[in-house]
Amino acid sequence: MSLIHANEKFSSAQGILLTGQGNIRERLKNAAMDVLQVKTGDPELPNSLQTRIESLQYRLTWGDQDEHRDGKLGATLRQTSDSECSEIADEIGEIANALHSELRSRIDYRSNEPESGPNEADKNDLVM
Repeated sequence: MSLIHANEKFSSAQGILLTGQGNIRERLKNAAMDVLQVKTGDPELPNSLQTRIESLQYRLTWGDQDEHRDGKLGATLRQTSDSECSEIADEIGEIANALHSELRSRIDYRSNEPESGPNEADKNDLVM
């Protein structure tokens, strides 16, 4: 998984939380499907973001499956208060923003690197 993939998944999750149908729990369940697809351990992801993503994924899946058979995510969200659902949604938004900023800073850094082409002396030789 790359930084780009993580950014895409968290951006999608953020969009679901902001514009999706249903109450906070329903929107969070849908958004979590994207969040849980992000794998940590990739050297492209800064350690601080990896830690936050791992913690968030745990907050979404700590529950044991039960008779509803909708997995750990469903079991967890049934046992999570509305206020905690809102906190988790806020964390998704904060991580999405941090991933976007990290990706943007890398793009900006690369665009400021000198071009690898002929130097000024070489360019003058080409003009003659």
